[in-house]
Amino acid sequence: MQLNNYLFYALRRILQDEQKPLNFRFDFIFDRCRAIRQEIVVQNFSCTETLTILEPIVLFMSYSLYRMSNLPISHFDSKICKQHLQECSLKCLTCYDELEMHGGSQNKAYNMQNRQIIESIYMMQNVNQAGTLERAMKFDINLRASFMIKSSIGILISFHQREFYKLLHDIPKLPHPIVCAIASLQLCEIRKEVLRVFSIAYNSQSLKVPLAFLQRLLVYDDPITLHAHLRENLGIHDDDDDATPTSDDAAIRFDRKKFDSKKSLVSV
Repeated sequence: MQLNNYLFYALRRILQDEQKPLNFRFDFIFDRCRAIRQEIVVQNFSCTETLTILEPIVLFMSYSLYRMSNLPISHFDSKICKQHLQECSLKCLTCYDELEMHGGSQNKAYNMQNRQIIESIYMMQNVNQAGTLERAMKFDINLRASFMIKSSIGILISFHQREFYKLLHDIPKLPHPIVCAIASLQLCEIRKEVLRVFSIAYNSQSLKVPLAFLQRLLVYDDPITLHAHLRENLGIHDDDDDATPTSDDAAIRFDRKKFDSKKSLVSV
C-alpha cells in the first residue's frame, strides 16, 4: 500500500536523519502520522491493513516519549504524544480482538510478536487501571506464555500489590520496549508514590533516610540527580544543608506537610 511505503520511508529515512534535531524530525513525522490515521478512517481499512500502519506508529510514539520527555514543552508536548499513543494503542487492541474472534492468531491475520509488544506498551501506559490487568488475564494461553507478556503482567501485579521495590528493580530485566514504555510513561509516578509513603512513615524530625539508600531503592543513576529532584520538585530537604549529595552521611528528612505530591518528578 502507498500509505505503508510513505510511513516506512518517514520512519527509516527521516527519523534516522541526525542532521536535524530529534524534536524537529518528530514534529514532521507526527503530522504525517496524523494524516495517515485519518486516511485509515476515510478509506475504511480492514483490521489487518490498519495494524500494518498503526503498529509502527505506536512504536514511534513510545520511542519519542522515551527520548524526549525531558524536553521543554516548546520543543516536545509529551501530553499530546501520550494522548495519540493511547488512541493508536486502543485501536490496535480493538483490531486484535476483532481478528481473534475470527481465528486471527491461527490464520496469521496479524503478527503475534508485534501484538506482544503493542499489548505490553498499552499495559505500561495504563498500569494503574484495574481494567488493564483484567484484560491481560483474559489472554489466551499462547499469548500469556510469551516472556514479554508475562513480564508485563508481572509489572501490573506488582503495582496493584504495591510492591514498588520489586517493580522498580524488575524494570532493568525487562525487554527493551517495555523498559522504554514504563520509563517514559509511569516511572516518575511510581517513584513519587514511594516517596509519598516515606513522607508518612518517616514524618519525624528524629528520623532521616540515607540518600544512598533512596538512590538504590528508586533506581537513580546517581545521587546528585536524585538530590536535585527531591529538593526542587517535591519540597524534600537535606538533613544537613552543608552535606553534599555524594558524601557518605548524606541523608533526607521527610516532612509530610511540605511534601507536594502534585508536583511532577522529572523523568531520568
